[in-house]
Amino acid sequence: MIISKEDKETWRDLIFRGLQPQGHCKCITNIEIQEPVKMKTPQEKAAELLPFVQALSNGEEVMQGDFPANGNFIYGLDFSIKPKMMIVNGFEVPEPMRLLPAIGSLYFTPYIKNCVQPDEIEYEGDKLDLMWISLGICHSTKDAAIAHAKAMLNIDPNGGE
Repeated sequence: MIISKEDKETWRDLIFRGLQPQGHCKCITNIEIQEPVKMKTPQEKAAELLPFVQALSNGEEVMQGDFPANGNFIYGLDFSIKPKMMIVNGFEVPEPMRLLPAIGSLYFTPYIKNCVQPDEIEYEGDKLDLMWISLGICHSTKDAAIAHAKAMLNIDPNGGE
């Protein structure tokens, strides 16, 4: 396809002024103008960081990537709260979920017949979900459920003897 210099200039001028081409540049039909990405307000950014700031002030260990956070919270970096641990058969494993997850989110429970393949369940808020949560065996990650299953079978989840 050959685009004339006139069409290029018309197209560039319309885009510069933020207008949609109508009837101009007939040879260009498959180009879409995308809306600019909406920037987050300072309040939205602060709301995303708040759980990590609160956890740090409560004495919980907050991680910045693979390293402990030092209290300098910079928006855009990945933060996580290090899970609390508990002892199962003498092995340290992540604590199960204590709060109900959002409807539709996934959670994992240990499966002792195949400890490396935990049950993956979608939370619906029904009686069965509430029973699993009350038993204290539901985890928000697959790895935590695997570690729990191994510990229940007296297998070191960290690979030691």
